[in-house]
Amino acid sequence: MHEIRAAIRQATVNLHPTWRCNYQCGFCHSTFPGIGDSLGREEWKTLIRTLGCAPPIHGRFEIDKISIAGGEPTLVPFLPELLREVRRHDLVSSLITNGSGLRGELLQEIAEYLDWVALSIDSQDEGTNVRLGRGSGAHVRTTKRAVERLRAHDHVRIKLNTVVTRLNWREDLHRLVAWVRPDRWKVFQAMRVEDQNGSRMGEFSVSDAQFARFCERHADLDPVCESAEAMRGSYLMIDPRGRFFGNSRGRHVYSDPVSLVGVEEAVRQVGWSPEAFLARGGSYDWRTAGSGERS
Repeated sequence: MHEIRAAIRQATVNLHPTWRCNYQCGFCHSTFPGIGDSLGREEWKTLIRTLGCAPPIHGRFEIDKISIAGGEPTLVPFLPELLREVRRHDLVSSLITNGSGLRGELLQEIAEYLDWVALSIDSQDEGTNVRLGRGSGAHVRTTKRAVERLRAHDHVRIKLNTVVTRLNWREDLHRLVAWVRPDRWKVFQAMRVEDQNGSRMGEFSVSDAQFARFCERHADLDPVCESAEAMRGSYLMIDPRGRFFGNSRGRHVYSDPVSLVGVEEAVRQVGWSPEAFLARGGSYDWRTAGSGERS
């Protein structure tokens, strides 16, 4: 029994309960055009229960963490209920947000159910942020305010997500990252997904060499860098209609609804690659990572 258990690796599932967003990031590869209505409150809660009780995927990958993304997840009116459901099943919770909604009553309501919050920021220059579609000129200030509010909740770990594009690959983010002191900093190469952002990527795409230059410039900050190639087929993701989806073919491929075919079959239908997931370092000890002093 011990030998079998030792072979089990932990996995994250990214839930996208909405495609709606108050930003217009031109490089976004999760816009879900034409997808229509998303699942309702009880359907999402049922899906989280299904994920929490599912046997290990491919017999090797136990779902241990749920990341709620979008669109912008703070626009989901029942977000607190989803996070409570994640906690009820002893899953690690993460919220991936632009930070604009992390204020007031909402943050007070969800903070106790949060383990991680990932804030998306790509530039220290507001003009660049506007050109990227990250808000209308106050995104850095919005992010800093979100960080300050989150610091009042010591148990919540902070992650920064940065997308490297043609507009920011020359930039130096040392000052911003040093101020935030995130527990983890992920740096992504802007990725073309044909049916999501293909018509707009001409102004955002960067070469592998340009992406590498950005990562090398910030190597002393220990970023987790993921190239477009590393991301393809390596994420477990569920769309607003409750289907797994993948991007290994350069466009979104959707499974049948998880409620109809189950987790294992839905994952098989989208061609998720366990090897790619492990190669990009997708399985790590997120229950303890960054739990010490932020650096």
